[in-house]
Amino acid sequence: MVSKKLLDHDRATMSPDEVKQSHARDKAARKLMGRHFISNFLKICSPFYDTAKRREPRGDRAFLTKFEARYVRGAVAEMAA
Repeated sequence: MVSKKLLDHDRATMSPDEVKQSHARDKAARKLMGRHFISNFLKICSPFYDTAKRREPRGDRAFLTKFEARYVRGAVAEMAA
């Protein structure tokens, strides 16, 4: 609903040709995003899906280390030490 509202606002100042092109781009983007969503969703819903077999995203370990150093406090921090 938010994207429709934003697109309607943007399209209000467009020419008819620009509106047509905007609709075409939106349709192509939704098709591409939908395809990727369904593909990934089906993988995740599989009974054989195991997060431990997935590779760690780049930068994830560094982010978690910084996060823990900044926010982990008290008993949890003592356990980690």
